[in-house]
Amino acid sequence: MRYALFFDAHLGAPGWERSLPYLHRAVQEERMRGAQIVWGGDTLDWYRDRDAEPPAGLIQPGDWWLLGNHDPEPYMGLASFHYLSLDGVFVCHGDAVDLGWAFTLLERLTRKRVRRESVFSLYRILSQGPAWAMGRLGAWFWRWLGHRSLPPDYGALLAFAPLLPALVLSQPARFLPPPGELTAGLGPLITHDPQLLVARLEALYPEARRARVLVMGHLHRPQRSEVGEKTLLVSPSWKWGMPWGYVVVEGGQAEIRPVFPP
Repeated sequence: MRYALFFDAHLGAPGWERSLPYLHRAVQEERMRGAQIVWGGDTLDWYRDRDAEPPAGLIQPGDWWLLGNHDPEPYMGLASFHYLSLDGVFVCHGDAVDLGWAFTLLERLTRKRVRRESVFSLYRILSQGPAWAMGRLGAWFWRWLGHRSLPPDYGALLAFAPLLPALVLSQPARFLPPPGELTAGLGPLITHDPQLLVARLEALYPEARRARVLVMGHLHRPQRSEVGEKTLLVSPSWKWGMPWGYVVVEGGQAEIRPVFPP
């Protein structure tokens, strides 16, 4: 089976009309090849325009929809997924490797009684928070996922969680991250480092640990990296000013297909 994965179209974001003809042509060519079309998240930029809709004919019944941080709700009755395993290739949007961990943290703490789409606004709040606060939260989260010991004030954080957004946004951004092992090895919240990306995907998804090829979007800049025995592909986006393209998965292999405007 052939799968064509289109990540980060960001329809509704500034300049989206410029890439649309090339996106539409690439999608139609893959449909003619018999590929299953997979919209890999952030297809619609509801972060900027909650009323954004795709042009007629671009998204069709039978397409698959991956939830992204800019469009975290199912669309038009399409089959929707947080992640996929396509002939052994692991695929996700990729937002969970940075600030998207907030979604995963809430889902795990509430045993998935809180739906991801119901906390869409949390991503927007956290994305505006000072780096030192996000770094501290992130460090706790990754240690918790790895079943390592947590600082004693972790419980206090959960007790005061309802006040956290106001507390975070009230702090001056000039504060520096706390020193010591709490943040050691965490790395930046948003990273392109392939080793960090693979480690975070494996921490979040057991399916990623079993796969030899991992595919994600979210970061917009295409890359292919070998990390140990695994291959990591980061898909191009369709945002204006960025490299355009998509990913084809077939027979357990994945390949980036760049698209160049004339």
